[in-house]
Amino acid sequence: MSVLGVLLLLVSMWLRRGVRDTAVTQMNEAPRLRWPWLLSDVGVATAVALVATVGIAELITMWSIAGGAAPAERAKLQIDALKYGLGFFAAAGAVAALLLAVRRQRLSEHTHELALESQRLSERNYELAREVQSHNQVDAAERRVTDLYAKAADQLGSEHAPVRLAAIYALERLGAANPDQRVAIMAVFCAYLRMPFDPPGKIPLVGPPTLASRRSVGQHAAENPALAISIAKDPLEEQKREQELEVRMALQRVIARRFSTGRKGDGKIAARAWSKQDSPLSIDLSGATLVQWTMSDAIVGNADFSRVRFFGNTVFEGTNFLAFTSFRDSHFRGLAWFTGAKFHDRAVFNDSHFEWPGQFSDVEFRRRAFFNNARFISTANFQNTRADDDFDFKESEFHGPFAFDGFQASGKANGEGAKVFLSNAKAASKLPDGWLLGPRDDNTGWASIVRDQNQKPVKATGASKPKS
Repeated sequence: MSVLGVLLLLVSMWLRRGVRDTAVTQMNEAPRLRWPWLLSDVGVATAVALVATVGIAELITMWSIAGGAAPAERAKLQIDALKYGLGFFAAAGAVAALLLAVRRQRLSEHTHELALESQRLSERNYELAREVQSHNQVDAAERRVTDLYAKAADQLGSEHAPVRLAAIYALERLGAANPDQRVAIMAVFCAYLRMPFDPPGKIPLVGPPTLASRRSVGQHAAENPALAISIAKDPLEEQKREQELEVRMALQRVIARRFSTGRKGDGKIAARAWSKQDSPLSIDLSGATLVQWTMSDAIVGNADFSRVRFFGNTVFEGTNFLAFTSFRDSHFRGLAWFTGAKFHDRAVFNDSHFEWPGQFSDVEFRRRAFFNNARFISTANFQNTRADDDFDFKESEFHGPFAFDGFQASGKANGEGAKVFLSNAKAASKLPDGWLLGPRDDNTGWASIVRDQNQKPVKATGASKPKS
């Protein structure tokens, strides 16, 4: 048997054991380093013993052959037998050294792989720890916000006005620091203002109501019971109303502050606004009672002011209404100031009542506007107003002076059934193109607004479609 044959035998045994150990390793859930059989202690010893055994066998065989040889050749053959025997013993040592070197290399590689895996696990654990910490921080912040929100909302129901005021400002601070809470906070603010409320008898207003004016609006309340105002029965109730009015007016200022973007160039006011051009907030104050309401230069999404009782001067100067807006059946018991406002969607003022002047000069209605069955007890000013769509004021009543000078309409202006009380209005007051005053009824003092039969309604040359 040659040395090459022995080595081939050892390699085949190594491969068979290696494949079997690999299969066993793959079946284990927690694989660990498994030596091939040839690299194990038993395998190394077996390989060395096998090579040494072959060497001994060769030595014995050759020594026997040398013993039967002629005396002249015997010494030479015995020396060759010793050389071959010692060579095999050296080969056994070389095999042992080679196998141990391979095993050390495998161990070094495995140690390196374990170090890399340990590093990957450490990095993964670090990332997981950071994620857990981040989630904990978010959860803690959300719990804190929820707790503050619930506490402030609960304080809004307090019997004490100072507590309600503190709750309003706490919610405002909460919304300023947490933009994702602003919609919910604004909904709470609007819900509070929608709660039933009758103003106190003495209010520092420019316009009505005063205690005397309340008694004079009985006819309007009879026509619409929802507008009726109850008078405080005792001083304690009146005091509670005065305190509640302070709370509501503070809340109105907070709402206006968070909707107003200020004049162009006023970055500080625009920065504190919650309602932006690209993300406008909606407002729902339907059925509310508002006193001295002021929302100038604001940006508003959907706006519902239907059935609102406005006491004192109401100001929407320069406000942009970006979506559908309704003032249906609202009652303005003070100056209604909409000068410079822009309505980008439909605007509905049907059945509204204006006891004091209604200022709609320089207003832009970019979609259809409705003033059907509206009542203007004082002046109605639509000077330089622009309507890019139809403008309806059917069945409306003008009890005082009105002005449509410079009124521009790209669509149709429809005033069928509208009428003017000429005892207070000026006969020369300007109406939209295509409409004029009919004859005055001497018994009632009313004159109907009729279509000009000699002139078809024309489109104003200066009007244009809304900009995209």
